[in-house]
Amino acid sequence: MAGAKLAREEIEDILRENKTVAIVGLSRNPEKPSYRVAKYLQKHGYSIIPIHPTANKILGQKVYPTLLDVPEEKLKNIGIVDIFRPSKDIPPIGDQVMQLAKQYGKPRVIWM
Repeated sequence: MAGAKLAREEIEDILRENKTVAIVGLSRNPEKPSYRVAKYLQKHGYSIIPIHPTANKILGQKVYPTLLDVPEEKLKNIGIVDIFRPSKDIPPIGDQVMQLAKQYGKPRVIWM
């Protein structure tokens, strides 16, 4: 259910069914939570798509300035968008996520 708070079981289902995660605000700094989360996801078989406006490569992956800069063949596989940005930066990212959901039927919009 889009925009709904999910139970643990539903979150586990989403994680099982979606193996490509766009990480908006992925830091190059290994000490930052976004970097540690991305590294953990990679270690556990997830494909990550780093989103950062000024980086070129993070954790061995090509970085894109925004979600909408990701090539279509990758965009259509994104099942989860994990956002590591201040709340004031969320509205335009949310608009991009909604555009992807409308075009590809995913990612689902959830909050925790």
